[in-house]
Amino acid sequence: MPRPGQTFEEHMGTRMRAFKKGQMHSSKKRTGPKVMKRSQAIAIALSEARKAGMKGAPKIMHGSGPLYGSDCLKKVGAM
Repeated sequence: MPRPGQTFEEHMGTRMRAFKKGQMHSSKKRTGPKVMKRSQAIAIALSEARKAGMKGAPKIMHGSGPLYGSDCLKKVGAM
């Protein structure tokens, strides 16, 4: 989990370094298997940052219609 006062970018950098060193696990307390895919490491780091209340990349919902994809981001004002 992020340290107090850590920014979104710092947290992502810390977690990606842990992934590259082979120290990132898929569950808490290093009990789960090691993360082998970069995309999984990014997803874990993003979810940790969001749980800590950091403002970073908005969650994009996939689907069709006005409430999904880039239309959703335009309504939220993220773009």
